[in-house]
Formats: sequence, structure tokens, C-alpha cells
Amino acid sequence: MTAKDGRRAAERAAREALGARVAAVGDLGAAVARREAALAGPDRARARTEELLTAARAEGRRLAEDARAELAAAHEHYATVYTAATAAGWAAGDLAGLGYDPPPRRRTKPTGAPSPAAGDQAAGREDLDSAPTHPPAST
Repeated sequence: MTAKDGRRAAERAAREALGARVAAVGDLGAAVARREAALAGPDRARARTEELLTAARAEGRRLAEDARAELAAAHEHYATVYTAATAAGWAAGDLAGLGYDPPPRRRTKPTGAPSPAAGDQAAGREDLDSAPTHPPAST
């Protein structure tokens, strides 16, 4: 081996050894950048979670309000149709015998009664309990 060949081999070995060290430091630099980018992640996640929860609560309130409105409309429609049936000659007892109970009487709220929104779980329960769930079976 000539001195020139020996020099090249030594330089090549040094570059290979140094290259592995340079790559290790490069990997560290990439890990630091990843860690810095991830630092804001938990705060962003908390903020987004709060946005989603707020939207879900609003949607839940809207759904409950829509359901209460539909229940009131269904009660009103049933009362109208029941009244039309009695006006057409059906007696309340005959209708009851067919499974059609008279519509519940409207109740007035006592002064200071909580609004339906104040008790979402209990609101409308009396209306739901007294409402017919399905028409009677055909005979």
C-alpha cells in the first residue's frame, strides 16, 4: 500500500466514523423540533374539546326543545282529532272502549314554576307519561 492509498483509507474511515456521529446529532435536532411542535398540542386539544362540548350541549338543548315542541304539537293534534270524532257522533266511552282515551286536560303552571329548560330531564315527563304511545290494534 502506498502512502497515498493509506491516506485515502484513513480519511475514508474518519469520514465514516464522523458521518455516524453527524447523523446522531441530526437525529437529535429532529427530535427537538418534534418536541417543540408537540408542546402546544395539549392546549390545542383542551381548547378544541371545549369547543366540541359547547357545540354538543347547544345541539342537545336544540334537540330537546324540538322534541318538546313536537310532543306539544302531537298532543294538540290528538285533541283536535279526538274532538272531531266526538263531534261526528262518537261517545267518549265508545272511543275509550276502542283504546282512544280523551286527551289530557291542559294544566296551567303555578306561579314560579321552573321553565322546561330548567329541568331538561324532568321536563315533559308528565306529557310523555299521559300520551298514547300507539294507536289501538285493529279488531
